[in-house]
Amino acid sequence: MGLLDLDLSRQYVRDKIVEYLNTLIDIGVGGFRVDAAKHMQKDELKLIYDAMHNLNTAAGFAANTKPFMFNEVS
Repeated sequence: MGLLDLDLSRQYVRDKIVEYLNTLIDIGVGGFRVDAAKHMQKDELKLIYDAMHNLNTAAGFAANTKPFMFNEVS
């Protein structure tokens, strides 16, 4: 399709993604859908997921819980 991809193998790229997702978590978002996850390396996605904050308890989520992640793979 000629579209450029984010290079998840680069720490800088992963850090920017985590920074954005953590901002959303901190304001109360509880989960995310990852489109085209089948085209991403599992270990790179895991690095991102592991770096994400726990959910915001002030938004009503239980303590020490991670966001729900739905990987679109079809």
